[in-house]
Amino acid sequence: SSTINAQSALLEIENEWLYHGGGYAHILDLLSRSVLYYITGISRVDLAVDFCPDEAQKEVIFGLASGEYYVKGKSNRVPWWTMIKNEKLHPMWNGRNVPYDQSWGHKTTDIKWKLYYKTKELLDAGGGKFMMKPYIVDQWRINGLDTTNVWRVEVSCRKLNNYHLYGSRIDIDSLQRNFQELFLQLYESRFKIRLNAGHKDKSNDPIVNFLSVPQITYTFKKRDTANERQHNGRITLLRHLVQSLDDEQVLLDKRSRDAVFEHMALLIERDNLQNYFFAMTGKWYDEFISDKELEAKESLEVTIPRPQINNDLQPNTNAEVVSVAAPQLYKEQLTREIATMKLREPPSPAIQLKLPLSDQGNLLP
Repeated sequence: SSTINAQSALLEIENEWLYHGGGYAHILDLLSRSVLYYITGISRVDLAVDFCPDEAQKEVIFGLASGEYYVKGKSNRVPWWTMIKNEKLHPMWNGRNVPYDQSWGHKTTDIKWKLYYKTKELLDAGGGKFMMKPYIVDQWRINGLDTTNVWRVEVSCRKLNNYHLYGSRIDIDSLQRNFQELFLQLYESRFKIRLNAGHKDKSNDPIVNFLSVPQITYTFKKRDTANERQHNGRITLLRHLVQSLDDEQVLLDKRSRDAVFEHMALLIERDNLQNYFFAMTGKWYDEFISDKELEAKESLEVTIPRPQINNDLQPNTNAEVVSVAAPQLYKEQLTREIATMKLREPPSPAIQLKLPLSDQGNLLP
């Protein structure tokens, strides 16, 4: 794809695997043992609950479409209505004009919601039969749902990497362990249905208990912006360190090269930047270091000629020893700098890394 890194690939797993316990996790595990790959992040995840509405829930469905009820803090997009005339659909809806598909949230928002008649969707897609995704209907039957009257509440989350659950970033492993908990937290905090009682202060409008879900402790929230800025500053520093190795003088001087390597290792370990480093360079840290060491060795063999020995010459004890000034990037100083995120002038002015600094000498985010 022209929209992703040449070292990356998109993995698409058939929808059916999501309806078999741990099916997609088994595929990911199998791939991880078969080919060299890693997951950089989660671009989007859809979580849903299927249910058979009772009379009270039916009235809320109609009320959400008419404005009698509303979802707090969410813009209601125009609902889809249709006159239902189908014997395979529940008598509760048959013969009525039904708001069969409603959604909330702007197209640019991270979290969007849908409430729709899932039975109708599958029948329409299958030409009046459950031909499309029959494994979903099988799960309904296994769980005792009336297949003529299944509705779905669905949440779509984008940029999930920008959020925390239980104080930690949401990755594929934590999502696999906590996807039910994640839906409950999103539902409790981001899908509050209220009765439009006409109060000027909307907080006085009664909350409607639409789905019966267990009480939970809310921990889903956005990542801390202050920490995010500091994290981004360290990413910038890591990127500049990688770029510094393009300078032949840094690469060919072992002391400078080792100091840069150790500096990068400290950043990667402390800020958990292994995946970012791979996405940036196309290599894991150890592989990157090995390749750079080999590159330096090959460059030295090319650029430094073998000394020519003239046996006729006598050693000159008074000769002046001349050496090329090598860039001095002391490990001890770098370790202190990365701990304080402040960069000072190195002892030797031979080579300096060009990093974005403020007037006070602090690393810019």
